[in-house]
Amino acid sequence: MTENTPFDPLSDLAQNTSSSTRTGVPLRPQGVKLINLRHNGQQQTNSLTMQIPNNDPNDRNSRPESVPVAKSYSFIPLFETTVLMGNSVQSNPSIKQFYDLYRYNNREGQSLGLYNSNTNQTRAYLKEEGYKVHHRVFGILTAIDGKSVKNNKKLEPFQNDGLLLCYMQLNPGKYRTMQDDLNANYDIRKITEHVVTVDADPANMGDSTHSVQTRNGTTYRPHFSMVALTDTQAARMRKSIMGIATDVLKPYMKQIADNDSFLELLMEKLPMTNHGINVVDNLAEHSITDLKSLNDFINSQ
Repeated sequence: MTENTPFDPLSDLAQNTSSSTRTGVPLRPQGVKLINLRHNGQQQTNSLTMQIPNNDPNDRNSRPESVPVAKSYSFIPLFETTVLMGNSVQSNPSIKQFYDLYRYNNREGQSLGLYNSNTNQTRAYLKEEGYKVHHRVFGILTAIDGKSVKNNKKLEPFQNDGLLLCYMQLNPGKYRTMQDDLNANYDIRKITEHVVTVDADPANMGDSTHSVQTRNGTTYRPHFSMVALTDTQAARMRKSIMGIATDVLKPYMKQIADNDSFLELLMEKLPMTNHGINVVDNLAEHSITDLKSLNDFINSQ
């Protein structure tokens, strides 16, 4: 998208995450309700569920409700982010795979350093430590078990301007399966303006892509398929999503991009220790909170 090109919410939010939260970026866009689409393929189970958010703003102890899905769910992808994860370890969301990695203990975060998983050396180290890059694909939920969600009374309270926003978090194996099934070549932009259907039909689980033998038994991965939106459907969806995309999703993606630039500059300018930079907890002492304050600090040295 150039400066003079109108913003297209169906395609312009998507950025390629395969090219090359303590830092202040939440894992999900704020101010909207999101449904978490899930697939459980562990321990010889193969099932789909949805996690719907707590609808009572006064009940802080209420947990999200898990709703079983019999066969499939369908959604229109808008954009994706990546997050680095391990046991009790999590990072900021990223587009360019620059991570501020934290270990959490009683809600207190301790920085484990900064990592760029695009380098072979760091990728090998992260694998050794058991850290994995997960992809979060965000979009608009359109159907459950082949039936439109438009008049779904259970999900009605979670609409945003009449739309159900959703995301699906994929571990490396499931993300690779999605790429293979959809022939997406690791580029989210190849599947926007499409309806992607995720199913756990046993008939689609017979090959080695979707059924993986491990020492603990069979692990399943969902099956992905997609159909392009017609011109009429795309035009209608652009009109429906424009408000949320402009007010919430586009600023969220900019926030992530700015944070990526911030982390990239930190890694470039500050001393490295092993594979990461263990100075993040001390940034506040120098009033370094964003890209501008970091540049000011660097220029003052």
